Amino acid sequence: MKTGNFRITHCFREANQVTDLLANVGVMVKHGTFFTEVFCLPRQVKVALKNDQDGRPNLRIRIKKGHFSF
Repeated sequence: MKTGNFRITHCFREANQVTDLLANVGVMVKHGTFFTEVFCLPRQVKVALKNDQDGRPNLRIRIKKGHFSF
């Protein structure tokens, strides 16, 4: 690795839904998979990518038993 200036930052998975979804695909698939084109991505990943490109917020809604909260 070349030396130089670089910075490593942590990003919660809620902040990067595309990466989170791709990681979930990697867990479910038992063999190596390469996506070389956007149209090859799973539908849910393409939707998240388009929303991210359009600058739409990623709202994560969790429903607890007996409660509905944002």
